[in-house]
Amino acid sequence: GVSSQVKGQHQLSSPDQRSIDTPSRITHLGIMVLGLLAFLTGDLADDYDEGVDWGFDVHAWLGLAVGLFIVGRLVLGVFGPEDARFSRWLPVTRERWRQAIEDVLGLATLKLPKRDVRQGIAGAVQAFGLLLFTWFAITGFLLFLFLEPGVRSSGMIHWVEEAHEAGEEMIPIFLALHIGGALAHLLSGRNLFRHVFFLKRHEKL
Repeated sequence: GVSSQVKGQHQLSSPDQRSIDTPSRITHLGIMVLGLLAFLTGDLADDYDEGVDWGFDVHAWLGLAVGLFIVGRLVLGVFGPEDARFSRWLPVTRERWRQAIEDVLGLATLKLPKRDVRQGIAGAVQAFGLLLFTWFAITGFLLFLFLEPGVRSSGMIHWVEEAHEAGEEMIPIFLALHIGGALAHLLSGRNLFRHVFFLKRHEKL
């Protein structure tokens, strides 16, 4: 009857049953692949000190590509599907802190509570990653505009360069948290890898 239909709709829209929307998966994949390549080519960018800028160009264009995906994710966070909006993360309430702590405690027993993938510790790690890559995109774009090959940076652009390089130290931490979290979900029975890589289109998270 009507009550069973309502119940079924509620179950399909519950946090345990939501799947990641396609635009979010595309932006996640773009940021992940291009961001990793930009990180790995970071040392090549040092050749600008010698006036040979091919390595800097490779790193810069990869960074600009990441920046486009970052902009896309920010747009989704404001105007995109409900599950992709930043309201999933903000405001930071006591309840959201409680969920994150509950998830951390659950890691010890590999029994993570089933919740929306943008809530709890998973949501906190995603928010951290988005802030980190947004920082890279802003500082990297400024370096692309004002840094000259063969000319040592000075003044404000020097501090921008230092800030950009300081962020690189945070990448391994973020990767350890992000990949470790995905592996923890896998061991607890939730394969997020297949869903993110479009290998299992209809899997619910």
